[in-house]
Amino acid sequence: MSTSAVSRRWVVVAILATMGNSVIGRWLQVGAWRPEVVMVALVYLGLTGGSVLAVIVGFLAGIYQDLYAPQVLGTHSLAYGVVGYLAALVGDTVRAERVWIQGISLFSLSLLSELVVGVTKGWAGLAEDLLSRMLLSALYTSLLGLLLAYIFGDWLLPKGWGVRDVSRWRRVR
Repeated sequence: MSTSAVSRRWVVVAILATMGNSVIGRWLQVGAWRPEVVMVALVYLGLTGGSVLAVIVGFLAGIYQDLYAPQVLGTHSLAYGVVGYLAALVGDTVRAERVWIQGISLFSLSLLSELVVGVTKGWAGLAEDLLSRMLLSALYTSLLGLLLAYIFGDWLLPKGWGVRDVSRWRRVR
């Protein structure tokens, strides 16, 4: 499959994740903890698609989310742009096909995004929010992302990763 076809596929996934984030996120919300479906798509895009595409898609998804709920315009676009770049950096640096690297990347980048949004909205209550909501939301997002990668991995992830490839699961475990 050509690079442009993979890029188009990821752009479509990011757009659908951005539009469906409000519906799916509310449906999967447990108390104050809500998974970020956009974050999952953005991290996997960065791990597999490269930095330029991840930053552009992250910025556009963030602008869309900021226009949808504009407390501070540009907050999510900054957070998602940084996350897209860092995810691509991780994907270029380490073997991101490993499940534990995907999980750590999802958790840490989700937490970073939550912190960027929290800091730009104001420092008041950030420590309480960090412990009560941000850490558990990042954990919830990373678990959901690993589940989605297992379900849709054959379609989204590069062929070399082979989510259902038996030899890959032997290497990971």
